[in-house]
Amino acid sequence: MSIKKIAESLGIAEYPEMFDEIYSEIEGKMPEVFDEAPLRALEDRYGLLGEHYADVVDGARALFEDKELAIWVAVICEHAKRAPKADSNNVPFPEKEGKAADMMRVFPLLALVNKADEFFSSHGFSHEEISGIMQVFSISLRLSKGTIKRPGFTKTYYSWTRVYLFGEMFDYGSFNFQFRAFANKAVLLKNIKSGEFELLVTEGKYHKSGRFLGDAGFLDEDGAFDVTYEETDSAFIGYPAIDNVVSSEKKEYSKSQWALALKEGDDVISLHIPRNVDFSDEAIDKSIEEGVKIAKARFPEYNPKFVMCSSWLLDPGLEALLGESSRIVKFGKRFLRFSPQGASNGFGGFSFAFLGYDQNDLDSLPEDTSLRRKLKAHYKNGGYTYFYPGIIPNEI
Repeated sequence: MSIKKIAESLGIAEYPEMFDEIYSEIEGKMPEVFDEAPLRALEDRYGLLGEHYADVVDGARALFEDKELAIWVAVICEHAKRAPKADSNNVPFPEKEGKAADMMRVFPLLALVNKADEFFSSHGFSHEEISGIMQVFSISLRLSKGTIKRPGFTKTYYSWTRVYLFGEMFDYGSFNFQFRAFANKAVLLKNIKSGEFELLVTEGKYHKSGRFLGDAGFLDEDGAFDVTYEETDSAFIGYPAIDNVVSSEKKEYSKSQWALALKEGDDVISLHIPRNVDFSDEAIDKSIEEGVKIAKARFPEYNPKFVMCSSWLLDPGLEALLGESSRIVKFGKRFLRFSPQGASNGFGGFSFAFLGYDQNDLDSLPEDTSLRRKLKAHYKNGGYTYFYPGIIPNEI
């Protein structure tokens, strides 16, 4: 049977050209990551599956019983090792149900472990540090299980784990540190004399309140305004972010007084916030300081200028819920925040706070922590939460 016939049988219309070549080479063979011995070796070396080891072994056995799916996943495993990340971003997995399909996405990731080890080793990471990075597998397996209520590896956590395995993210202290290009429609200006920063949003249609038009709670077009940005020989002209929203008044910044500090496409370090993080000032200060040192010293291929974050925990509205003394609220105030860009349904961060629960069934939400109790009441009273982007206004 040809790879094309297998794809058709699995309901897949398009796939990378490399699949034909790979299939011709591995036809009749299964990759080592389907066998328990190599899985055991990976577990012994990194402890990357932990309590989910048996679930992954069961998934591998289930794949052996589904020959076409096993062949397809085997080809993806080999493609993952050969192709650059950009070429494998949209590799098609079939829409199937069952134990094999639930777990199929973990195997191409396991096939990348040795390559990832080589990458991090070449960037000065010890075996202990690399083993720590590989814990993303057990974390993703746990969170996937919490999401679908059975063993598996979901699309979301497949994408998340790949970022680590391609060397674009590492952990230190309280945060995950990801290298990425600044992709927000904004520029950051720095006053040449005082060193203060101003952020200008460069495009979009905004509600009269300064929030993105189309966000839940901000749908009224009356008084809405279009944001534009212009750079001339003598000035930067645009709409500044003030008090976490976009001003409706265009402002001009003279180049004799202001310099461009950050623009779209520049390297930044993006912080991601794990569950149960230590939000004490001491832990945050140390994590950011040491994480930035590692990023600058071990990754010369990047030139990050600033640290940023996009998270529901930066939502200024949390202050009304948690109080100004909240560690989460204080953390958010470290950032120069600006209105989210892109329509939100008003449940930003819901799946983080209430993993596996349905936002359409608010009565079922647990109240086992203070944060959950307050969020549940907030949602039931018609309140919203939003992902907010922000930049720490200090050059690194």
